[in-house]
Amino acid sequence: MAKRQTPPARRPRASAATTPRRRAAAAQPPDDLFGLTKTALLDLAKRAGLRGYSRLSKAALIQALAPHQTPGTTPVPEAPRPSAAIEAPPLPAPADVRLHHEPALPARYGVTELVALPVDPFMVYLYWELTPDAIHTARRSLGAAWDGAVQALRGYDVAWIEFDGTNAHRQFDIEVGGDVGSWYVHLWGPEQTLLFDIGWRARDGRFVAAARSNLVRTPRNAPCETGEERWMTVRDGRIVPTPAGAIPKPAEGAARAGALPGELPWSGTLAELRGLAKGRAR
Repeated sequence: MAKRQTPPARRPRASAATTPRRRAAAAQPPDDLFGLTKTALLDLAKRAGLRGYSRLSKAALIQALAPHQTPGTTPVPEAPRPSAAIEAPPLPAPADVRLHHEPALPARYGVTELVALPVDPFMVYLYWELTPDAIHTARRSLGAAWDGAVQALRGYDVAWIEFDGTNAHRQFDIEVGGDVGSWYVHLWGPEQTLLFDIGWRARDGRFVAAARSNLVRTPRNAPCETGEERWMTVRDGRIVPTPAGAIPKPAEGAARAGALPGELPWSGTLAELRGLAKGRAR
């Protein structure tokens, strides 16, 4: 008869307190670890002597570091020290570079003058400056008539005459103001020869000038209607006037140029533009 075998006694289970794996799983990570970056956690794992920590995720690093950390004692990794900034030496300024600050033009030069400049066939530009002495002289000349007098530019048409102050072809006044100023005068036509005075006109019509301008002439606004054709010959790099007897006739010029009858070569001067060619070499 077979004997009944007694089963071997089972080994008592180890408590969670005595199992390292259970103890590691039961350990709660300190709250300080959750606030660190992965770089800081890797630095702590290196200090703790853990192996294979470089391949762990951030959560795995926190679990692996939990048994090695005590809450409230997690060291804060030192921040990397910034490298000392290297200041580049200032570039030397070129020896020939110099800053020039031009002074502004003065508002006054202390000179009494009236200057007229032609702008185009129908316009003249004037600018003036009157010193206190010039104004005082004009005021003294008018005397009591100074009250109510107006400052004005007076223009004189003096074409082809010797002006004596009273014989202008025409005159006109433009009321202006200021001891320093400028004005554009629009004219009635081109080719004008003008003089200007600046002064004060009293109520009784008297005019006292403080300054007189230069003589100004405006140009034409069309080609000259008259002119003559002048021929030139180039010899050895020099322009030599051609004698009148040597100027070829139209027929001769056409024959030399190989033109057909009725086709004359261009002489270089158009009839309606001959005025522009007057005095120029051909």
